[in-house]
Amino acid sequence: MLDSLTFMVQENRIWLYGFVVLPNEFHLLWRKQPAWELKNIRQMLLKFTAQQIKHRLKAVNRRELETYRTPKADRQFQFWERKSEVLVIASLTEAQEKLNIMHQMPVIAGCCERAEDYRFSSAAFYRKDPINETAPKATIQQAQGAEGPDVPALTHYNQHLPP
Repeated sequence: MLDSLTFMVQENRIWLYGFVVLPNEFHLLWRKQPAWELKNIRQMLLKFTAQQIKHRLKAVNRRELETYRTPKADRQFQFWERKSEVLVIASLTEAQEKLNIMHQMPVIAGCCERAEDYRFSSAAFYRKDPINETAPKATIQQAQGAEGPDVPALTHYNQHLPP
């Protein structure tokens, strides 16, 4: 999922404000960039991520992969719930509330003690920097603990959100 988000940000398809990836679900706070259609962005994100999951399971756990097999004619595997929930955020205040709720989900689920310690979340991005208190400082690679070039993930902290 994090590779998919990195791609979407790097290719200027979305503005990403926050994310949390849990063992059985994920939540995103994002906005499509003007050149793209919402339907296409969602489809690209889910399709690319499903392919990554399929290839990973094929390599490391074929038995688990089989649990996702479906009899549907248009696909071999079904990773996502049909008609997943999409909420339209109407204001900056609402976006901040949703972001706070998202960031607490790993704590509530028992995955960590503090939201900013959870590796698969943007909570650590929002730690305040004493010099520039408004800008998140992390990258998706840092959130994963990976080495390599840093790719800014939360490129538009409060920009492009409704007032």
